[in-house]
Amino acid sequence: MEAKDLMFNDKDTKVLGELLNIEKTSTQSIRVLAIEKSGKKMISVQKWWKKEENQPWKEGKGFHLSFEDSQLIREALEKAESIAEQSEN
Repeated sequence: MEAKDLMFNDKDTKVLGELLNIEKTSTQSIRVLAIEKSGKKMISVQKWWKKEENQPWKEGKGFHLSFEDSQLIREALEKAESIAEQSEN
């Protein structure tokens, strides 16, 4: 995936790769990006928005995680999935 037309609040933020893009509407999306900010490599999970379809995407609310913390989140999501599967049975 390729991150295009993204306007970060911090202009020095670099996109290393786009991992996931969930386009909710033509003007709202949720993106998971590998980024570099202030010399640190992180995972960005954020909402992105634009007023009109032909405008660039603007950074919305979200958070940045270290790669180590993202591993902990992944483990927690796997546990949540397991719990959800057990409650269905």
